[in-house]
Parts: sequence; structure tokens; C-alpha cells
Amino acid sequence: MGLNSLLIYLLMNLYPVVTSRFSTNNLECYKIDKQIIFKNKYSSHYFQVENNRIYKKQNIPIYDSIKIDKYDFSIFKFKDYSKIPCFSIPIEFNINENMEIKKYKINKTSLVTLIIENNNKFYFTIYSDEITKFIKDDICTFLSMLKLYN
Repeated sequence: MGLNSLLIYLLMNLYPVVTSRFSTNNLECYKIDKQIIFKNKYSSHYFQVENNRIYKKQNIPIYDSIKIDKYDFSIFKFKDYSKIPCFSIPIEFNINENMEIKKYKINKTSLVTLIIENNNKFYFTIYSDEITKFIKDDICTFLSMLKLYN
């Protein structure tokens, strides 16, 4: 069992229930990655361009919710996560959505990654099966950098 198979059950995304305008001016030094994703809203999988390679991905989420301080988040825990290398996006795959994704981390060992899609939507990816005090602190730090937290 490799490291990737261990991460299968430890990935969750936190989406803010209510989003307002945010500023990304303070985040540039925390950027770790930039990717492009091609989606079809009628399909359960999507294609992601990562380091000049194309991957076919599929996620099967389990839904939940949580409140961190005064913010409500929807949680999507991923029970199954596949990443299959491929050489091209099939012609019959009708692309409805084209996204630019930027990823940010407070530090290299942080369990929280801030994801910003097309500079108008954000969410957090957490590599843990539970939300600890340290994870909440990282989320609050990012919210304050986005000028959404007092």
C-alpha cells in the first residue's frame, strides 16, 4: 500500500456556506501551485493539468457541515479519489467549465491548503480525518489574509 492510497480517506474540502468578496493581495508568498481543470457538469470525473501532465480524476464525496468561529462550512469528505494519468482529453468530453486553480499553504507541513478558483471562489482542502485546533487556526489565518476575518 503506497502513500497515495493512504491519503484516499484523509482528504476533505471545506466550502464556505456564504461567500463575500475577498482580496488575494497578501497571499502571493504562500502560493505553492497553479493548475487548470476542465469539467463537464454532467460527468462524475474531470481532467486536471498538473506539471504539464494530464490526469483524469474522480471524486465521490460524503457531505457534512461545521462551524468555525462565526463561519459555516460545508464539508465534502472524499471516500474514493482516483488520479489516472492520460495523454489527452477525449474529443467526446464536452467541456462546460474551465478553471484556473491556485493553491496556498501557511507552511510546508500545514494540513490546510487554501484553494482559489478563477479568483472568485475559495475553499480549503484538509489532509486529515478530523478538524483539530491547529487546522482551525490555519483556516482563521487564511480568512484574515483574505480580509474576511476580524
